[in-house]
Amino acid sequence: MATKTATIPILDDSTACSSGYMFRYKANYDQSWIILNPAPIISPIVVKGLAASTVIDYELTRYCCDGSVSDVLRGSFTTPA
Repeated sequence: MATKTATIPILDDSTACSSGYMFRYKANYDQSWIILNPAPIISPIVVKGLAASTVIDYELTRYCCDGSVSDVLRGSFTTPA
């Protein structure tokens, strides 16, 4: 089975001071999260080896230049067939 790659740009990365991101994801039906390493990572976020036609849940946390950490942004997307 061919795997898919997802590229997730952070659209405000150039306007918000960020030192990096923690990104974790899982197939919608899985219980365990996978943390994309090395963390923190920079934009765009690239996730490889995803199954086709699968709903992927994700959580994104921004590490700010001033040392603060953003609230977790949660979302999902479906990989192409």
